[in-house]
Amino acid sequence: MRNATKSRLASTLALPKNTKTRMGGRGFCRAYSTFGGNAATIIVAALAVSGCGTHSESLTNVRESLLAGRTEAAYREFAKKKEKSDDLLYLLERGYLAHEAGQYDSSNIAFDAAELRAEELYTKSISGEVAALITSDNVLPYRGYPHELVMIHYYRAFNYLMLGQRDGALVEARKANQRLAVLQDAKEGKTTYQNDAFMQYFTAMLYEAEGEHNDAAVAYRDAHRGYETYAELYGTAAPPSLIADFHAALLRVGAADEAGTLLERYPSLQKESDLRMHANAVVFIETGFTPYLDAVDITIPVFEETDSKFRDCKGCENDYADVLVSRYHHNIYSWRRRDLSLDHVLHFSFPMMVDFPTEAYTVTVACATGHALAPVTVEPLDAIAKRSFDERIPKILVKTVARALIKEFARVQAKKEDKALGALVNIFNVATERADTRSCLFFPNTIWMVQLELPPGRHDLEVAVRGVGGTEIERVPVTLDAPKNGIVFARVRSFR
Repeated sequence: MRNATKSRLASTLALPKNTKTRMGGRGFCRAYSTFGGNAATIIVAALAVSGCGTHSESLTNVRESLLAGRTEAAYREFAKKKEKSDDLLYLLERGYLAHEAGQYDSSNIAFDAAELRAEELYTKSISGEVAALITSDNVLPYRGYPHELVMIHYYRAFNYLMLGQRDGALVEARKANQRLAVLQDAKEGKTTYQNDAFMQYFTAMLYEAEGEHNDAAVAYRDAHRGYETYAELYGTAAPPSLIADFHAALLRVGAADEAGTLLERYPSLQKESDLRMHANAVVFIETGFTPYLDAVDITIPVFEETDSKFRDCKGCENDYADVLVSRYHHNIYSWRRRDLSLDHVLHFSFPMMVDFPTEAYTVTVACATGHALAPVTVEPLDAIAKRSFDERIPKILVKTVARALIKEFARVQAKKEDKALGALVNIFNVATERADTRSCLFFPNTIWMVQLELPPGRHDLEVAVRGVGGTEIERVPVTLDAPKNGIVFARVRSFR
């Protein structure tokens, strides 16, 4: 819950004069009694202890270091957190930050543990559901979103590439394809994210670079199908290079009939395919941060009505509601009616996905010759994350309402036994109602890609990140060694 909301409620809900209460670990709030009574004091205390920050807020310092380009400092800052070897989210974020800090072996270790934990959670039935119904979903182990788990293989493949272990990158390609196959089988009809076109494309290029042409053709085919879905769901069409790469791969494996069908669909494909045959460098550019989850808190004070005009009123509830709304709509937490006495508080907390401000609008890659190429979007992680979250909302709402009903029933029963006990149950209900705002924070908003044909040898390139209107906001150098045969892969990260 936000401090402002808690402060407004505290100032209304009756702490004895000169009483101070800890507000979510962020400071002290002095509130003066308006309604009086111990119940209000207890409820304000409940709101205070429930005021822990969201997952995003807890890692603000880490994200600020990344924005400043201090990746090693970000990794060190994150490492100060207490290690949680069984927390999938902790392992995902540690693996990513280690990768950005150039700690590729450490990154692999964390991602290995994340993969094992994800598999363990997948094979086990969800435990703790009863506890979640009387507290919050935060007591359940984090299982991750499918697209977060797929990204493990992308970053781990690059870990191996940076370590010069191309066989390891191939292993990650096969793991990624296997995970996507399982996803399609398990999620059929349950979610729209059943294939990751970008990961299929990336694995296809890894296979091709190592001469695994049959596997490359299969992955290119799956990528082609995946981008047809991407175009429908996220507005991201297949990059032109994919069609050409797919066609060339079909010719390599002797699938002339399928290649001919593709050529009929794309008449200009043959010339493009001939050109793509000579591409020997691929650069991925990652920009921004993926959307994060914030908490939406709704706190409803419930009063004991003592106004004689309405006390015994039958059928005029709407009239009274109109009176209250018209008189106090500007700030429901500043009521000062002496004829109202607080009975209890209802508190709901929901997660909400929020865009992290992203400056990047376009990117270009400049070669030493001065020629600039325009990369294309290949992975709209922001759109994938939003749609995946939206598909979870109905279940989240059902569980939140069910939990509220269970908690309220417990409060009513406790109050029948003892008024103070009912207030204690209310404090428990409010304090434990917290939205589950966990998600992997540091993955990019968008991944772009460009293919290049370069003379063999070392090349210094520059990636220019531009905002709306073409204003350059960042320039990132990248050096790569273009091979005479094969493909070299490079990635550039802009947190802007």
